[in-house]
Amino acid sequence: MNRRQPLPWLDRLWTTLQASRRDGRLSHALLLGGPAGVGKRHFAGALAASLLCEALPQNGIACGSCRGCVQFAAGSHPNLHWLQPEVDDKSGREKRDISVEQLRNLLEKLQLSSHYGGAKVAVLAPADALNASGVNGLLKTIEEPPPATYLMLISERPMALAATLRSRCLRLQFPVPPETQARAWLATECPGIEAGPDALREAFGAPLQLARWAQSGALERNRKWRDE
Repeated sequence: MNRRQPLPWLDRLWTTLQASRRDGRLSHALLLGGPAGVGKRHFAGALAASLLCEALPQNGIACGSCRGCVQFAAGSHPNLHWLQPEVDDKSGREKRDISVEQLRNLLEKLQLSSHYGGAKVAVLAPADALNASGVNGLLKTIEEPPPATYLMLISERPMALAATLRSRCLRLQFPVPPETQARAWLATECPGIEAGPDALREAFGAPLQLARWAQSGALERNRKWRDE
């Protein structure tokens, strides 16, 4: 799966955002909402790669070969920050919240000058892992963003976010793709996975969710539980 390209059922959304970017109207705060497994994180990554690409491609898809793209692919671009709950050392499980300290460190980095003079991008996933203090801290940055800084908030439950936060973001709704498109994508990207109508329905129509469940064995466990 090409990390630099949007998934096929999100082409229209991609085209709209890239048109806004060319016109200088791309919002500095985006809220990506929708069910699990429809491509929100993938889209955020592709958009981040586009913003960090130094070749400025016309269609918005990162070139893959410039300095920014090479660093993006290696996960080492100094202007890109992913923020998510940390893993608890004792339990080995992901913590429930994004801590205030994590957010504070991120906001301090965003206030620094950009490397190479390009854009700075931060992705928060899931955004509803922010507690009240974190939301208040983030609001200040959204209201007075540093130059050329873009925030992407990802959530499966966007209505659970504070209304003050939602109202300051451009809200993007990510749909479940049509069944035929989902099955075609799975056949190409995950040829070993059963992608019939029944399997897709079990994953609520979300192809990336189906792929994750099939690869982890969760799909088979769910079926055994249901049958028993």
